[in-house]
Amino acid sequence: MSQELQDFQSTLVYERQATVDDLLVDLETVRRIDVEHEGKQSKAQTFGCTGLVVTLACGVGAMFLLADNSESLGTAVGLGAAVALIASIVCFIRAAMFGKLNYENRRYELMSRVLGLLGTDIGPDVAISSRLDLDKTDRKSKLQREGKAGVWDVKYYQDPFLHLRGKLLDGSRFDLTVIDKLQKRSRWKRSVSGKMKHKTKTKSAAEAILKLTPKTSRYTRLETLGPEAEGAVQLPRGVFLKSLQATPEGFVLRATTPEPWTAPPPDEPEEGLSGNQMVAMMFLSLYQVLNLSRAMDKESSG
Repeated sequence: MSQELQDFQSTLVYERQATVDDLLVDLETVRRIDVEHEGKQSKAQTFGCTGLVVTLACGVGAMFLLADNSESLGTAVGLGAAVALIASIVCFIRAAMFGKLNYENRRYELMSRVLGLLGTDIGPDVAISSRLDLDKTDRKSKLQREGKAGVWDVKYYQDPFLHLRGKLLDGSRFDLTVIDKLQKRSRWKRSVSGKMKHKTKTKSAAEAILKLTPKTSRYTRLETLGPEAEGAVQLPRGVFLKSLQATPEGFVLRATTPEPWTAPPPDEPEEGLSGNQMVAMMFLSLYQVLNLSRAMDKESSG
């Protein structure tokens, strides 16, 4: 196990500069750790529920025995109920502990799928920089601001959980960041009966930012493409172009989606809004833009 992976188990943030193959090996370890945590959480919850059933059964039995003047036996059964209750509480506490270590699967699965996508375009010995944050989005450190939205009090969280940076075989450099955004809304409302009730709801969104810096000697019209560049951007349904900025060095593409995105394990089909497809289409779109620039160069030189 790499040192970076050992550090991750205490911080829930994985950072490493390594080859695609080495990063994929670490992600497989993350997947295995997560499966172990999920199994332990499920087992602890099952034992906890079983303990509650035993507690109830022993408690009822003790009442009947005491009512039947079987004091010693009733006391023993009552003691069993107390032991079962304590064991149940311990199991639920353990389930809560393992629940905190239950990572959001789609995040490490997205990183794995994106690395698989880029792997064929990155040299086998070329190291790329990576950062993966599996901590909760609503951590206090990720709170951006607080405000109002109509009658709702809103806390706005922003979580740039994935960052990949490296160099492709054609010499282009890429810088990818994927951000989860969360709104936690709350308000007090008076019910029909006159009682005040506290209501809550959440809204989520995501944003992906891709910077592509090609060899500038091959593309000379990056800043002059204008509307033609945006027309070359093709994104999946449910993903919207936020901005496309052209510089002498390359392009920065920002895409956003108000829908939950998915990234299932490798052996499961992608359904709904695929995070992997969103990133793949962003790469393809920027290369379409570069091809457009190249075509304009040829026209001007001809």
